[in-house]
Amino acid sequence: MQPQRPRAEEVVRTSRRQIWDLEADEVARASQPEPTPEATPAPIPAPRPASVARDEPTPPLVLSNPIAPDTPGPGRAKTRMLGFHAQEPDAGLFDDKKAAHEGPQFPAGFLVVVDGPGRGAFFAVTTRVSSIGRAPDQDVSLDFGDESISREGHASVVYDDEQNRFFLGQGNKANVVRRNDTPVLMTEELTHNDTIRIGKTSLRFHAFCGDDFTWSGATTAPKAGRPDE
Repeated sequence: MQPQRPRAEEVVRTSRRQIWDLEADEVARASQPEPTPEATPAPIPAPRPASVARDEPTPPLVLSNPIAPDTPGPGRAKTRMLGFHAQEPDAGLFDDKKAAHEGPQFPAGFLVVVDGPGRGAFFAVTTRVSSIGRAPDQDVSLDFGDESISREGHASVVYDDEQNRFFLGQGNKANVVRRNDTPVLMTEELTHNDTIRIGKTSLRFHAFCGDDFTWSGATTAPKAGRPDE
């Protein structure tokens, strides 16, 4: 009697491994999803230092061997500056004034302020016409605050070398020119120690040229008390 062959359903059932036949740990591993790798954060770049070097002032140059002062006087220190030169004054600023005083002046007399603004100032009267006013270009510039004096040509003094005499004239201005307290209405002779008054300003005249001396060289006998020329 031959043994019975199992039916196909039973063979299939016995050969197939069912999920309940797995061990517990295998079931746990099979049911858990695979871990997702965490994304590694990108490295944060280090902040770049702010460019402030060009805004910062350049540190001063410190000399390792400072220069000693050149034998300063007592109580006074000298300072030496490196890399700097003193500015030369502009030569053109005073050209006009300098040119006016260059060369011989040949003074024939002098006008001295003896009263009023500018007291103590003096001016040379030369062998040409000397104009009196407040402007800087006047030969006798009385710009000391006396507004009663006109800017130009209020009066004039001239030395005539041919006659060896001085003369005073007025420029027809509003304020009267006075010689020794007398109004000057026309040209008058001016003599040594005469006083000229314009407004608040009084000038004393002192003659340099006279009977004993002239710039032309024609001199008379010297007066007593004067050395021979």
